[in-house]
Amino acid sequence: MKFVKKCFILSLVIALTCAITSVNAFPRASKQIDRCEIGAIRSGGGKITISFYIEGTGKMQYLGAESIVIYQESGGNWVEMESYDRYDKGMVGYNTIVLSKELIFSGEVGKKYKIQAEFFAENASGYESRVKTDFVTA
Repeated sequence: MKFVKKCFILSLVIALTCAITSVNAFPRASKQIDRCEIGAIRSGGGKITISFYIEGTGKMQYLGAESIVIYQESGGNWVEMESYDRYDKGMVGYNTIVLSKELIFSGEVGKKYKIQAEFFAENASGYESRVKTDFVTA
């Protein structure tokens, strides 16, 4: 009986040790993207300033916005007005940890807009993307 009890206690200690050592001290929600944000503010005269920020978990080979799409509300629907992608100037940073940019969009005064951004980060460990959305009235 003592032998069974010792084996049980030993296996319990081993299981707990494995569980504790396998937990990351600082767990992350992702492997590539630490933080990303999109913000849109009215700049006057129908202009909208769109700011975006993305931060990798470390230095990324590519880091930025895969796409930013601007929609205008029309009759209860969202109609695409303009879009940018990773191949447009300034949308992607190379071998960097952080990228922050601003875009200016000319809309119509009093109209509602939805700005949807798909951010991405890519390095030797892989590729990850996240979508963020903001709303503004011009």
